[in-house]
Amino acid sequence: MKYLLQTFGADEEQPSPAADAMARMIQQMKDIDVRLRSAGELVVEQGLDAPGNGWVVTDSVRRGSHARTADSVQGFWIVDVDTEQRALDIAREISSIAFGAPVEVRLCLDAPPPRDGA
Repeated sequence: MKYLLQTFGADEEQPSPAADAMARMIQQMKDIDVRLRSAGELVVEQGLDAPGNGWVVTDSVRRGSHARTADSVQGFWIVDVDTEQRALDIAREISSIAFGAPVEVRLCLDAPPPRDGA
């Protein structure tokens, strides 16, 4: 089963962790990537640019983020694991490394879910 794990962080107005703490976190994230890749569980992982550098597209285009809160998606992993519990365990480890930042875990679907009444 494939799961999307998304990390969230504060926007640019929030104070950043100290440089040495940030360097340790980045190295620990790289270590997780190596372990997941070696186990055959990592499909893809990627960090993201600041939300203000993105675009929101509907019938118009505007600069910025769709998020309405101070937190935004900072990066993501797609993992292919045997159980939901394994995805939750990975997310817990990521959160602990990322200074307690929330990690959202969502099952990846091969097709849209059925609509109610359909």
